[in-house]
Amino acid sequence: MRAFQRRFVEIAAQHFAGRERIDFCEIGVKKGDTAKALLGAIPTLNYFGVDPWRQYDPSHPCIREFGDKPIPQEKWDEWRNEAVYAVAPYKDRATFMWMTSRKAAAMIGTAPTISQSAQS
Repeated sequence: MRAFQRRFVEIAAQHFAGRERIDFCEIGVKKGDTAKALLGAIPTLNYFGVDPWRQYDPSHPCIREFGDKPIPQEKWDEWRNEAVYAVAPYKDRATFMWMTSRKAAAMIGTAPTISQSAQS
């Protein structure tokens, strides 16, 4: 885990200390390092991780991180498996959405908010 990720987890743990429930969504899970750290540091966290774990369009700017070469699907599968393993101790509080962020946003955008649910 990178230093900025560790610092983020520290700040989040301090900020959310004592709260009953926190719903958190991470876009781009990769291997699940941040998910594992957050779930371990914040016992009331409900984690939602969004990642399609598949090759991006080679023209997508994100691909530059990997040297402009397509990443084989086997590598994406390996990362997905690592993520699932990383959060296994917290499986009751972790949900993966194996889809693009656009698809996940469309689903979340149609879900009722807490106040809407309370009115029903």
